[in-house]
Amino acid sequence: MSLSKNIVWIATVVLCLSLMINFSLPTEAEDTATLTVNYSGCWDGAYGSEGSVTSIDGCGTKTYSATGVVFAINAQKDDDSTDELCVSISVAGKQESECTTAAYGVASVGLDIFEEEGSDWVLMIQVCCGAIVLIVILFFWWRKRQQKKLIAAAVAQGVSQAMASQPQAPPPPAAPAAPAEKE
Repeated sequence: MSLSKNIVWIATVVLCLSLMINFSLPTEAEDTATLTVNYSGCWDGAYGSEGSVTSIDGCGTKTYSATGVVFAINAQKDDDSTDELCVSISVAGKQESECTTAAYGVASVGLDIFEEEGSDWVLMIQVCCGAIVLIVILFFWWRKRQQKKLIAAAVAQGVSQAMASQPQAPPPPAAPAAPAEKE
């Protein structure tokens, strides 16, 4: 196999692997989350997404929104009651919440919308392995096809050489000329 064909194969393998890895990794598109504090009394706290935090306070249930990929909210009771204070985040079909009943208790929760329990890496490895297997199969199919072409070319060359090396048979003898009739 020539050097240029090797370079083409290497470039194809690198391109396929990079595309497979790129498509298997999640994209980090921002989304809007709903952040909620739920308490019958008054409270203080903060919420936000990466790089942006906003202080909040209020009484009763309040709802806020933030845009990003990582979100957090916390709240602390302003009293010593045993009533339940809960904070929650809901975004992209995911929901996390945390509650407390402690006097002057704090509840805090965070959520990363792209956090998966390792499945992204497992998927990426599976896709890469599948791509490698596919490339190896295609490579061996191509090599087998090239070998068949070389064999066919060698056979054709051998046949033409064999035919060329055969001694030429003498031409058949010419038929004797018929005597001309006299008038």
